[in-house]
Amino acid sequence: MCEACTEIDTRFEAVAKAAAPLGSRLPRVRDPVLGRWIAQQMSALLRNVTAGHAALDVSIGEGLEALNVGRRAMDLSYSNIGDYAREELGINASTATKMARLARRLRDRPLVREAVRRGELTARKAEIIAPVAVDDDQARWIFVGKAETVRSLNVRVKAPVPPGSCAPLRRSSRRTTAAPAPARSLRSRRPSRPRHC
Repeated sequence: MCEACTEIDTRFEAVAKAAAPLGSRLPRVRDPVLGRWIAQQMSALLRNVTAGHAALDVSIGEGLEALNVGRRAMDLSYSNIGDYAREELGINASTATKMARLARRLRDRPLVREAVRRGELTARKAEIIAPVAVDDDQARWIFVGKAETVRSLNVRVKAPVPPGSCAPLRRSSRRTTAAPAPARSLRSRRPSRPRHC
């Protein structure tokens, strides 16, 4: 069995162990000490489940990407991985292709991949930072991804880097073109001030 499968199996066992004392319905507890203990157990359970969810997304994406090579999906009587995922796994075809694309991108970004597997980053945040988290910038983008929301992270990744900025966080392999400076009118007499960092 693969390493990812054994890791997920141990996570499932830990979740089952944490959920066993809780029962199917939580009792109404008046004792604050017992209530705090139940809340801490539920918090640990939910944290483990969410961390495992991201690891599952990456593992499923890796499997779908493996099926996408050659005729493997056709050998299983499906025309593509979207059809396979919809019929066999109950996942939408577009979601399956996104999972496979994320797994393919994370193959070249081992630090980001490991952060997603551990549950430090969600799969969505990894999808956002994957184009810019290359080589030595991976660790920096992981820290940024942990601290920011998905929306602010998306804005930060898409923001153009101003020329001459002090510490550009975004370095991408993609070429970006700077917007031309607006034309100054003849009436404007104020000299433009240089911006300092």
